[in-house]
Amino acid sequence: MSSIRSRALRSVTVSRYIPRQAKHEVIKPKPKAVCTPSYDVFINHRGIDTKRTIASLLYDRLVQQNIRPFLDNKTMQPGDKLYEKINAGIKECKVGVAIFSPSYCDSCFCLHELAMLVEGKKKIIPIFYDIRPSQLLLADVKCGPIFKPEEIERFRMALQEAKYTVGLTFDSNTGLCSLTVMTSRIKKLIQDDVLYPHLTVTETLLYTVLLRLPDSISRKEKAAIAEGVMAELGLTACRDSIIGNSEKRGVSGGERKRVSIGQELLINPSLLFLDEPTSGLDSTTAGKIVLTLLNLTKGGRTVVMSIHQPSSRMFYMFHKVLLLSDGHPLFFGKASLAMEYFASVGYAPNVAMNPSDFLLDIANGM
Repeated sequence: MSSIRSRALRSVTVSRYIPRQAKHEVIKPKPKAVCTPSYDVFINHRGIDTKRTIASLLYDRLVQQNIRPFLDNKTMQPGDKLYEKINAGIKECKVGVAIFSPSYCDSCFCLHELAMLVEGKKKIIPIFYDIRPSQLLLADVKCGPIFKPEEIERFRMALQEAKYTVGLTFDSNTGLCSLTVMTSRIKKLIQDDVLYPHLTVTETLLYTVLLRLPDSISRKEKAAIAEGVMAELGLTACRDSIIGNSEKRGVSGGERKRVSIGQELLINPSLLFLDEPTSGLDSTTAGKIVLTLLNLTKGGRTVVMSIHQPSSRMFYMFHKVLLLSDGHPLFFGKASLAMEYFASVGYAPNVAMNPSDFLLDIANGM
């Protein structure tokens, strides 16, 4: 009797610590958190050109290969916020496939996505769908109220980066696909300016672009390219002035040299050689020419120039310097390290002097 009573007491004691509502409660498993899927490939394209063709085919093929692609018209669902979803897709992806088509450059949204891929250091694979790399131009792009006009330069640099990347060309008429390499254009600017003296700056550049660029580019687009080069080189103020010569007064020597440089920039060279572009110019004008060339390198171009006895201010504008003596290299490296290098091997000036003067003395054995 006492054992039955003790068991009942223990049961009552334990039940005090169990919540009444939990005695018959069924424990349900917690729902798993829904994770937003990450993407391997972001497909950047112009929907009206490729939504039902190459973009969809590429998406389906990637899915079959167990690769997670992001394609706006297939990945996004009703209620998704456009910018947040696209920005997240670009951030998560490892590779960006940019499908360039005839209407691609008309869309600031496509260009914005491309710029984000480039700025995010993503590996970009370009596909040129019924278009050649040289035909991708930002002549009449209008961003509207969403994107600021200043972003055009951002789009231009991203487009330039993609154009000079090995990719594929797809012809919708034949169904053929081939490897595409945008060959680097190399231009050389000789020391003497060869210009027609009776033409204005605008006429000189416009006639040059009309003759040099292919017929596949419209006259309006060519005129826009000439305008862009004039703005880039600071020639807008003298656009209606004639070139002139020794008999007829025209633009200044520095402006004349910039017009000659502009003629070569019209075809957008990736490598530009210049033979003594500052010869015959005063120190201030020569400095402006070198500063203009320095700004050109910020767009991805490489500028190589020969120069004699530049000022110290110009000397430190150079990224790298090659010092030659009788055709043999004495130094090649950053301009800012030249004096330090020669000091380390026992050659240092006794007084403060222009680095270029000191290097020329060394090259001439003085």
